[in-house]
Amino acid sequence: MSYKLVSIENCIKISKMIEQTEIQQVISLDISSLNLVLNADNLAAAEFNHKFEVDYGAIMNERKLLTTESDKVLEINNKKYQLFFNIGSWGYDVRIENSHFVLGTRPKLFGSDYFNQIELSQSLEDENQIYIVKNFSKLAGNGSLMRLNNGAKTKEEKIRRRDELLMRLKADTCHYEKHDWICIDSINKKDLNNPTYYPGLLFKFLTNVLTFAFTIEAIVFEGKKV
Repeated sequence: MSYKLVSIENCIKISKMIEQTEIQQVISLDISSLNLVLNADNLAAAEFNHKFEVDYGAIMNERKLLTTESDKVLEINNKKYQLFFNIGSWGYDVRIENSHFVLGTRPKLFGSDYFNQIELSQSLEDENQIYIVKNFSKLAGNGSLMRLNNGAKTKEEKIRRRDELLMRLKADTCHYEKHDWICIDSINKKDLNNPTYYPGLLFKFLTNVLTFAFTIEAIVFEGKKV
């Protein structure tokens, strides 16, 4: 299959959809090895994140996941956390501005304000679909799955973890520019051109991204116990 980098127009549409759309379904995850439960049925309106600007030079808007009862929708080991995502600029030069996506929690989990990043300008597309991807074959450096390497001391262990991630997610890969890219989510181009589909597209995107991010954390956690 022939891929190309996502067009500027499509990338901007995805970024705005993430920043502005509401969800109409319950996002629900349960990952037993992390003793993790997540339930959210709403999103807060986007607000500028001053802390990320000060700490990381990032110009980003933030949206919290919510329920009608609470803004602490994530529970791990019986402790509750706010869960949020940011969309905007991470403070370095990229092909398409304001297309960086970050997941984070309050209080901090996994040692940082944020625990997963996706550069939407690196997304791929073909004639009908857009693929939200991360570099799967690069084992180190910018763009690699750095969190998945946490505690992995050998090349063989890094590769084993990538194979495990692929198996658990039952994910497809895209081969582009001599690299393999794991597909986190896909978006139909026709649906992206029709805002009535946006609540469903955002629900699927967030569910898939959160599943991807927390599955990585589960693999890392299980690796530390070996």
